[in-house]
Amino acid sequence: MLSARSLRKASVPPSLLSDPSPGCLQPTRLAVHVNGDGGSCSAYFASGCRVYKLEISMGEEILSRGKESLLIPINAQVISSSVVDRCPHRSEIQSVVLAEGEGDSCLILGTVDSYGHLIVSRLDTVAEGHPIQYHLMIVVSEKEVGLGCVLVQHTNPR
Repeated sequence: MLSARSLRKASVPPSLLSDPSPGCLQPTRLAVHVNGDGGSCSAYFASGCRVYKLEISMGEEILSRGKESLLIPINAQVISSSVVDRCPHRSEIQSVVLAEGEGDSCLILGTVDSYGHLIVSRLDTVAEGHPIQYHLMIVVSEKEVGLGCVLVQHTNPR
């Protein structure tokens, strides 16, 4: 059985996102990854056409409980915040997913916008500079009912 070890609450700095999209509160627009040492986590979330990243301090494992054992979140420190600038969507992002890639320093970030455009990006978590090594964009266009065409465009920013 899974049990909580810690519950954190972090605020998005207004300097990063001053006017969030009303839809960014959807759970499908958030993905979290606990970093290797367990001392911090990275939260990726979408608002409008952009993806943002927060690095949040996890600190020690503390659980605060309220009435009827309800978990109460503890305020967490935001270590750093940034815009993931290589997810070129033209419409509002509807979903964000994150998975571990090959090795310890690689994450795979997938985003889908309101037109069904999917962008899959490989994030290098330890490199300086641009974190994305490549991205794959898949556009599904409906030509006939029940059928779809797929256009695959691979770009390498190097």
